[in-house]
Amino acid sequence: MMEIFDTPKYLCDDEKCFAKINSNILYSDKNHLSPAGAKYIGEKFITQPTQIK
Repeated sequence: MMEIFDTPKYLCDDEKCFAKINSNILYSDKNHLSPAGAKYIGEKFITQPTQIK
């Protein structure tokens, strides 16, 4: 079994990706999460992995 985490599911909708969620800036530059963004994604990663067989 392999676990896959779908990051865009939490950072984007059908049209765009978010720079900010709940007044927290998610990116420190074009390609890297800020500390707040890493915390946000880390919390999602811990609680909601997707399993694929």
